Amino acid sequence: MTDTVKELVDAMVQGNALETEKAFGAAMAEKLSGKLDDMRTNVAQTMFATEEEIETPVEDTEEVAETEVADEQLETAEEVEEVEENE
Repeated sequence: MTDTVKELVDAMVQGNALETEKAFGAAMAEKLSGKLDDMRTNVAQTMFATEEEIETPVEDTEEVAETEVADEQLETAEEVEEVEENE
């Protein structure tokens, strides 16, 4: 248990409303600060990362693969039409 949480519990047990409020504020500030630090780290790691470094979800990868196959089929069909027109 962190010191701020211990101080919060102690203040609550003593029934001291003012100290409870201060300890609660300190505990919440500590938790919020930690979470913000984690988020900053995450943003910093992904901000300048290349596409290869960023993991893409499986759903997106499958969707891209389906689109690429459809594009290739379209290109093949267009090439066949061009050959037929030239003959």
